[in-house]
Amino acid sequence: MGSLSQGVGTQLLALNQAMTRRIVANPYIEQFGRPRANPKATIVVCLYGKAEFLFLQNCLFAGLPGIDEYEFIYVCNSPELAETLMQEARSASLVYGMANKLVILSGNAGFVPLTMPLAALPTAIVC
Repeated sequence: MGSLSQGVGTQLLALNQAMTRRIVANPYIEQFGRPRANPKATIVVCLYGKAEFLFLQNCLFAGLPGIDEYEFIYVCNSPELAETLMQEARSASLVYGMANKLVILSGNAGFVPLTMPLAALPTAIVC
């Protein structure tokens, strides 16, 4: 236990921070459907490895009064789901007419590093 307080803990923290920065530095971003020029709010949804959430949420939100005034950004830190998510986003956009932005990271950086840059948007609501 003494070794953690004498330097190993600091080194582990530095390594974790470096790995997290590398993961969030170059996300893959793709827009599906026509984006809203000046959204009332940007809703950021972390998918937590659940690709089906994107399509289901589009189904639930489609047709709600005023929903077209909002921007939806779906964030995934499970790169193995990238192909499935792009198919889901494309299908949801075509079927429900909703615009979705998909952000895919190369690895799991955790919730906070994943959403902090997006939360800085002036209209962001992070879910």
